[in-house]
Amino acid sequence: MAIDAKLAKMLLETFKAELQELHQSMINSLLSLEKISSTEELEEILKTLFRYSHNMKGAAASASVEPIALMAHRLEDLFSNWRQKKYIPNKKQINACLEVIDNLLVVLKAHCQGEVIDVENYLAPLSGGKSILKNQEEMEDSEFIKLPLKRVERASAKANEFITYRLKLENWFKVIEYQLKELSQLPQENLALIKNLTAISAASGQFLGEFSRSVQALQDELKVMRMLPVSTILIPLARTVRDVASNLNKTVELQVQGGDIELDKAILDAIKDPLQHLVRNAIAHGIESNEIRKKLKKPIPAKLIIEVTQSAGKIKLSVNDDGQGIQIEKLRKRALAMEFYKQDELNALNDEQILEVIFASGFTTQEDITEIAGRGVGLDAVKSDIEKIKGTISIATKEGKGSSFTLTLPLTLATTRGVFFKLKEQVFMLPTLSLTALYEIKLSDLKVVDNQYILIVKNKPIPIKILNQLLKIDESPLTKHLTYYGLLINYQAKPLIFLVDAIISEHDCVVKPLPFPFSKLKQFIGVTLTGESELVLVLDPVLLMKRALTHKTFSFQQITTDEKTIEHQPLHKKRILIVDDSLTTRSLCTSALEAAGYETVTAINGKEAWHLIQTMPFDCIVTDILMPEMNGYELTDMIKKDARFSHIPVIIVSLLDSQEDKDRGFEAGANVFLVKSEFDTHSLLEILESLL
Repeated sequence: MAIDAKLAKMLLETFKAELQELHQSMINSLLSLEKISSTEELEEILKTLFRYSHNMKGAAASASVEPIALMAHRLEDLFSNWRQKKYIPNKKQINACLEVIDNLLVVLKAHCQGEVIDVENYLAPLSGGKSILKNQEEMEDSEFIKLPLKRVERASAKANEFITYRLKLENWFKVIEYQLKELSQLPQENLALIKNLTAISAASGQFLGEFSRSVQALQDELKVMRMLPVSTILIPLARTVRDVASNLNKTVELQVQGGDIELDKAILDAIKDPLQHLVRNAIAHGIESNEIRKKLKKPIPAKLIIEVTQSAGKIKLSVNDDGQGIQIEKLRKRALAMEFYKQDELNALNDEQILEVIFASGFTTQEDITEIAGRGVGLDAVKSDIEKIKGTISIATKEGKGSSFTLTLPLTLATTRGVFFKLKEQVFMLPTLSLTALYEIKLSDLKVVDNQYILIVKNKPIPIKILNQLLKIDESPLTKHLTYYGLLINYQAKPLIFLVDAIISEHDCVVKPLPFPFSKLKQFIGVTLTGESELVLVLDPVLLMKRALTHKTFSFQQITTDEKTIEHQPLHKKRILIVDDSLTTRSLCTSALEAAGYETVTAINGKEAWHLIQTMPFDCIVTDILMPEMNGYELTDMIKKDARFSHIPVIIVSLLDSQEDKDRGFEAGANVFLVKSEFDTHSLLEILESLL
């Protein structure tokens, strides 16, 4: 029966995605044959390989991809033969199968381009011959995630426009509320008019709440469509580990933890090459040879562990090896010899800071590569690639025990969560991902060491930069009676707090590139809009830190002080859980509560909070409502319905302020409902005092 062109195209696209999955699954199973420990395990793997090849043959035939069907049939015969004989293939045979399986993707690509294909050339490795291919060519699969990716991106872009519309509505609603307060001062004969307008305002507020929730739900659903498990790029690394280790006569075992955590496909694509580089470096230069490991009585195989975790709206991906680590003193000498630092500058850097030199452009450890692990070569490119997607990379090492490279990444590139702040009358934004914490600061809180303002945070001195002065907006000194806000950024193991005049808000936004000629302003990564349709420049945190660290008033020597810290001593040990997806709210609440003597723990959504509640005791819970994964209503309801936790007071602090929202909060079991527009930390402390 003839198949129409539209259906044939759909079947082919479906088969492309299926072949990609089968290709990786077959590679994983073949690699598992090298580690079998029992006959039962052998039988199970061969049975799986036979099933994969059989399914591939059927799918290829359905999609009319005859060359793949023939290749799959040959593989099916081979695996069937191995099953019947319970044969354990040797390394050479496994390599031959791997080569043929790689050829499947090349054959499919050639078929789609209408090329004439001699299947036997691609099957040659099975009979001891050589493939006609010198290198593996990967089929480009970046166009598809169940749906064409471009279609998902277009839908995401349209949905992101609603963020601006929502901000505009919120701004207009604030104006209406203000005007109503003004109208309430009119004579009594206007009372009916004012009452009607107030009712309209309340209805508008309810609509705004519903609209905000709908926009958030739409964004969340579209984000999910862009997400893929990190394992989709981690599992193929097993092949890289095997090949590199085999070439170097090393034995290395790859372990993946947290591979089911999902990331935006655009980010996954961007970190493929950096991960390959880090893995190759770890095996080639970090992990010792089998002979050396035997002498050191270290286990064989060596361990290479890739760990993925999610916290506070960020993904952390670590590449950890149990190799020789990096000799810090050797690194210092090399940095001095290459004139990256002068001797007095080196003396001022601690071990964590000197490690950052391996990311410097042009730095190399080539002169003594085995002594200091060869980690510097090419890592500047890795760092650059990660920073392009608004991520960071850091390193930790212990001599003789191994090294760990950690990538900190955003969940998605579709939108950017940012903290909006004021410098005089100008509004700027910094991506939340780049910020570690926020502080409310008075001049009296600061100390002066070597002509440099510092703030003592948890017994550690952190240098201060006045952002007005750094950006040359206002050179005036700090004023005693004013309250400032500090944005903490940690870059290359160097923490720094930037003082700003006011924090306006924190929310998701769409950042667009600066148009020419403003694109030449390198300290900005783009521009976004406020609810008043005003343009807001988005600062580049990396370039901001670089500029601050080279600013003439900044001294990066080790700061020591005997001054009494500005932090208040704890009055009691009441533990408060703060649940909010806003870094601003979490930081300011944490700062105020810890200053008052409370112990605080934070969570970015109800799901994370619920996990914490079940693992440690809390005296009170302060939660927002609108959060991803589990909102504040749902969290409160779960707490109050569970006999183990129903006694814990819950305080809701939310932007939602309609009576309906408040009623819903109290119905869920909240003890107190605070509106963020009327909220301050002093009132929160008073409420906690009364509840506890």
